[in-house]
Amino acid sequence: MIEKGAKLSDLKSAIFSDATIQVRHKSGVLRIFMDDGRPNNAGRIQAALDASVRELFPNIDDKDNEYKVGFSVNKNLIPTIHIKDKSGALESRSLNKLLERISIMHK
Repeated sequence: MIEKGAKLSDLKSAIFSDATIQVRHKSGVLRIFMDDGRPNNAGRIQAALDASVRELFPNIDDKDNEYKVGFSVNKNLIPTIHIKDKSGALESRSLNKLLERISIMHK
Protein backbone atom coordinates (compact mmCIF):
# COMPACT_ATOMS: atom_id res chain seq x y z
CA MET A 1 0.00 0.00 0.00
CA ILE A 2 2.88 2.34 0.71
CA GLU A 3 5.09 2.63 -2.33
CA LYS A 4 8.86 2.87 -2.16
CA GLY A 5 9.96 6.47 -2.54
CA ALA A 6 6.75 7.95 -1.13
CA LYS A 7 7.24 11.29 0.62
CA LEU A 8 7.12 11.08 4.40
CA SER A 9 4.80 14.09 4.46
CA ASP A 10 2.29 12.09 2.39
CA LEU A 11 2.32 9.20 4.87
CA LYS A 12 1.26 11.08 8.01
CA SER A 13 -2.36 10.21 7.29
CA ALA A 14 -3.47 6.62 6.83
CA ILE A 15 -3.35 5.29 3.29
CA PHE A 16 -6.07 2.64 2.96
CA SER A 17 -6.29 -0.18 0.47
CA ASP A 18 -9.13 0.08 -2.03
CA ALA A 19 -10.08 -3.53 -1.28
CA THR A 20 -12.17 -4.62 1.67
CA ILE A 21 -11.57 -7.85 3.56
CA GLN A 22 -13.68 -10.02 5.80
CA VAL A 23 -12.15 -11.52 8.92
CA ARG A 24 -13.29 -14.63 10.68
CA HIS A 25 -11.78 -15.20 14.10
CA LYS A 26 -11.36 -18.94 13.65
CA SER A 27 -7.63 -19.30 13.29
CA GLY A 28 -6.91 -16.02 15.02
CA VAL A 29 -4.04 -15.32 12.63
CA LEU A 30 -3.50 -12.28 10.44
CA ARG A 31 -0.38 -12.19 8.32
CA ILE A 32 1.33 -8.91 7.55
CA PHE A 33 4.12 -8.85 4.98
CA MET A 34 6.72 -6.12 5.23
CA ASP A 35 9.58 -5.42 2.86
CA ASP A 36 12.28 -2.81 3.35
CA GLY A 37 13.23 -2.89 -0.33
CA ARG A 38 16.49 -4.86 -0.22
CA PRO A 39 17.21 -7.00 -3.31
CA ASN A 40 16.17 -10.66 -3.46
CA ASN A 41 13.59 -10.17 -0.69
CA ALA A 42 16.38 -9.97 1.90
CA GLY A 43 14.34 -7.43 3.84
CA ARG A 44 11.01 -9.23 3.61
CA ILE A 45 9.44 -10.51 6.80
CA GLN A 46 6.11 -12.08 7.55
CA ALA A 47 4.46 -11.31 10.86
CA ALA A 48 1.62 -13.44 12.19
CA LEU A 49 -0.82 -11.87 14.62
CA ASP A 50 -2.26 -14.35 17.07
CA ALA A 51 -5.24 -13.79 19.37
CA SER A 52 -4.38 -10.09 19.45
CA VAL A 53 -6.14 -9.90 16.09
CA ARG A 54 -9.37 -9.41 18.10
CA GLU A 55 -7.96 -6.14 19.44
CA LEU A 56 -7.31 -4.80 15.96
CA PHE A 57 -10.61 -5.46 14.23
CA PRO A 58 -13.56 -3.44 15.55
CA ASN A 59 -16.79 -5.42 15.88
CA ILE A 60 -15.07 -8.65 14.82
CA ASP A 61 -18.03 -10.73 16.04
CA ASP A 62 -20.26 -9.22 13.32
CA LYS A 63 -20.10 -11.98 10.69
CA ASP A 64 -21.01 -9.56 7.89
CA ASN A 65 -18.44 -6.94 8.80
CA GLU A 66 -15.93 -5.78 6.22
CA TYR A 67 -12.68 -3.97 6.81
CA LYS A 68 -10.29 -1.65 5.06
CA VAL A 69 -6.65 -1.82 6.09
CA GLY A 70 -4.34 1.17 5.93
CA PHE A 71 -0.92 2.28 7.02
CA SER A 72 0.71 5.53 8.05
CA VAL A 73 4.25 6.43 9.06
CA ASN A 74 5.22 8.99 11.70
CA LYS A 75 8.20 11.38 11.64
CA ASN A 76 10.37 8.70 13.32
CA LEU A 77 9.54 6.27 10.49
CA ILE A 78 7.44 4.07 12.77
CA PRO A 79 4.57 2.51 10.82
CA THR A 80 1.03 2.30 12.17
CA ILE A 81 -1.69 -0.07 10.96
CA HIS A 82 -5.24 1.29 10.75
CA ILE A 83 -8.28 -0.95 10.46
CA LYS A 84 -11.70 0.51 9.74
CA ASP A 85 -14.94 -1.46 9.67
CA LYS A 86 -18.01 -0.83 7.52
CA SER A 87 -19.60 1.32 10.24
CA GLY A 88 -16.55 3.58 10.36
CA ALA A 89 -15.18 2.25 13.68
CA LEU A 90 -11.40 2.56 13.58
CA GLU A 91 -8.55 0.87 15.45
CA SER A 92 -4.93 1.95 15.04
CA ARG A 93 -1.80 0.36 16.46
CA SER A 94 1.90 1.04 16.07
CA LEU A 95 3.47 -1.89 14.24
CA ASN A 96 6.45 -1.65 16.55
CA LYS A 97 4.17 -2.33 19.53
CA LEU A 98 2.48 -5.19 17.68
CA LEU A 99 5.76 -6.75 16.61
CA GLU A 100 6.81 -6.95 20.24
CA ARG A 101 3.83 -9.24 20.81
CA ILE A 102 3.79 -11.42 17.71
CA SER A 103 5.92 -14.05 16.07
CA ILE A 104 8.04 -13.03 13.11
CA MET A 105 8.97 -15.55 10.46
CA HIS A 106 11.67 -14.59 7.97
CA LYS A 107 10.81 -15.59 4.47
